[in-house]
Amino acid sequence: MADKRLKRVRREAGDVFQIEDASIYIMEQPFFGDKADPAVISKVHDKGLRHEPVFTELLMKLLWRFLWTAFITSIIVSCVVDHSTLQVPSNCHWETRSARRFQKDRYFFLDNLYRRYYIRKYAPQGFSPAPPPEVTRLSVWRSFDGWNTEKKPHIKDVKVDTIDQLYAYERLERDKHYYLDDAEGWIRFNDSISLLPQQQIAIFMRTDDSTAVAYSRLQKGSMKIVTRTDSLTFLDTVWTLWTLRPMAAHIVTAEDDTSRFNLMWRHAYGPIDFSDPASFELAVKRINDDINNEKVEQVGATFFTEILGIADKNNKPYITNAQIFNRQFNDLIFPPFDTSWAGLDVFNNPQLGDSTLREVLIYRYSLDASSKFIGYRPIYEIDILTCRQ
Repeated sequence: MADKRLKRVRREAGDVFQIEDASIYIMEQPFFGDKADPAVISKVHDKGLRHEPVFTELLMKLLWRFLWTAFITSIIVSCVVDHSTLQVPSNCHWETRSARRFQKDRYFFLDNLYRRYYIRKYAPQGFSPAPPPEVTRLSVWRSFDGWNTEKKPHIKDVKVDTIDQLYAYERLERDKHYYLDDAEGWIRFNDSISLLPQQQIAIFMRTDDSTAVAYSRLQKGSMKIVTRTDSLTFLDTVWTLWTLRPMAAHIVTAEDDTSRFNLMWRHAYGPIDFSDPASFELAVKRINDDINNEKVEQVGATFFTEILGIADKNNKPYITNAQIFNRQFNDLIFPPFDTSWAGLDVFNNPQLGDSTLREVLIYRYSLDASSKFIGYRPIYEIDILTCRQ
């Protein structure tokens, strides 16, 4: 019956569906076609003929285009959103730190053996390595210049390494000046302690290797008791110390001193406010110099924070992990990315991209060697949102 009533159907914009008892004037292209005529309007006089398929097809096209546009827009927004520009409550603020601004001269391993143990223990592919020798005795000293040592009993003339000469050093106190992890073999200087580039840190250390069959006993420095005669005869201790942190000018690269260059941590950042964990957020961004300094948070569909091991795939920080978010010192400590010796060069992780997309210089040279950083521009930054209740 419908075939008899249909006289002519041409599916072109502006055509009239001429039907015996109905005329449908329809437009198909005003939204998408190059020759669409928005003025095409029609009255529908329908006396029983059903034409829903024509309109259904048009509506499906519109719906598909709307959904596709919304999907693409959501992807673009999620990739390029700059958290620092988002409006935040008055008790919160964003803080940005360059990857170069780690906690310089704050944390130190006491020997490369402890560094190797730390990497193998905390890397994501790590295992349970044999425990290193526990530190049973440690004295930490800081080089000292310009004061009258006779009026300060904690300052002594000591020998350093193999140099047969006396130097003035100030003996620091545990807990008051530094924290010691005697099981893992590292120290952290308290925030009240500052180290100048020309100052040195030296140590006297003894360990217990009874639980570490794989290691020999570690000893740093020496001491002996001697008899001295001034106005009275008395016993005195002569210290020979081992340099933990030389003057900045003495070590520019790891090749200058392989036993000491990597002892300073370059994977700890702080201080950071963790007082409100529920509202704490962070993002790691790469700065693309060749795209007008555009900042991105992902490589493909993966957040940099996930690659670096400080957040899950949804960029939610592992705020309850005390090894990463250290509330004792309010520091953010990145885990090793693998068990290799370079595993603690966290922003040189190959998963971040090729060498041009990774931080290399900050792990190759001392930050005090300014000549090595001429023209340097940071590649990564850490944005942290903290709130106070």
